[in-house]
Amino acid sequence: MPRGIRLQRFSIKNANHWHLRVFRLRVEVVETSPDMTRYVFVYRRHPADPYTGDIFDEFCTVASPVDLSEYPVGAPDPDKAFPFFRKDFIEVDLRSMVEFEEFWSLIVKFVCQLTETLDLADILVEDEQAVCGELPTPSESTSESESVVLPSLALFTLTLAQLSGLTLEQLSQLPIT
Repeated sequence: MPRGIRLQRFSIKNANHWHLRVFRLRVEVVETSPDMTRYVFVYRRHPADPYTGDIFDEFCTVASPVDLSEYPVGAPDPDKAFPFFRKDFIEVDLRSMVEFEEFWSLIVKFVCQLTETLDLADILVEDEQAVCGELPTPSESTSESESVVLPSLALFTLTLAQLSGLTLEQLSQLPIT
């Protein structure tokens, strides 16, 4: 089943006060498919301010599939050297409406790419084998190799059908050249 995320955009209504302009954008993950995390925004925690003790978390990027498994949710792991972690929202101040719209478009694009990449990562096909040590000669082995090839072929056919947008029936009727 394909993954999905619903993002909600929030903005301020009056961005001009005494000739000072700000375009604040907040993006929240409000819904996800069952197999998709909502914590897709990567942050970096800066060291605490030595005078006030305030902690500042800076939004960095939309998570990659590797980031999802490596960075914790909510706060950085104190046992790791890097101060990165994930949240389910972004809040940024931008200088213009053009920046605002471009930022929103990029966030949507990158989150969509993340869901698509995770879906593609679920499709594994056999592509190489390695032999270490000694194996029985072909006359001593059983027909296990045949049972491995058939599921691999079925998976390849299913993957090809999904990527081409065809049903399995339509795919089976195509001429083989």
